[in-house]
Amino acid sequence: MNVSQFFGHWSIIENPFRGEEARHDDVLERLNHGVTRPGSMHSDFEKILGELSRPSTSIVFGEKGSGKTAIRLQIADRLAAYNREHPDSKIFVIDYDDLNQPVAELNERFGGGKDELTPFKKFRLVDHMDAMLAIATDRVVAALFGESPDRPAADLDGEPVKVARRMAAPLRHDLLLLQAVYAPADTDGSRTSKMRRLLRIAPARSEVLWRLAVGGGWLPAAAMLFVWLFPGQTAGGFMRDVFGVL
Repeated sequence: MNVSQFFGHWSIIENPFRGEEARHDDVLERLNHGVTRPGSMHSDFEKILGELSRPSTSIVFGEKGSGKTAIRLQIADRLAAYNREHPDSKIFVIDYDDLNQPVAELNERFGGGKDELTPFKKFRLVDHMDAMLAIATDRVVAALFGESPDRPAADLDGEPVKVARRMAAPLRHDLLLLQAVYAPADTDGSRTSKMRRLLRIAPARSEVLWRLAVGGGWLPAAAMLFVWLFPGQTAGGFMRDVFGVL
């Protein structure tokens, strides 16, 4: 009996296994949102999910095609429902399932050699942590800057700017630091300046002194130039000449 005969025998009109990738599996999508939702779950799904009010760590191992992506999508759906029901204690979900960008950045640093696997061998735990922090920071910044239509933003309720400004000063400084560190495209510092103004963080004292030094550094040179141009003039005479010209 071949596959077609098997489906015909059991009156199955659609191959439930034709979707090789869970993200594009129409059958799984209908099962997840239909009346048979519990039957589409892995037998250990609740154990993997854990208690959402006290999030914990779970690691799922499996071969390709064993259902890991399906479990991840089902976890995301359950977390979205939990966040809707608990708006005051939401869980921030970071989807870290695309390694192309982190690997490409490592390849720029360590690639070019004879061993093509060098970027993967150099990939450390701290690099994974950096990549996840970069994703989280980008989503939070997108929400604060109102960039949700074009970029995936974090769900920070209706007034994220007011929420951010009400945070304690150390938290606001930490958020500014994360934005500055994990925004490599901000080459001119304009987004960091915008974030500083948005969070109402005053510039550091050293930065204020530096700006004063840069802004007022021309005064001694200008005074020397005036003395050189008008060597015989007193201060009062110089001012009379200036206002007389004006």
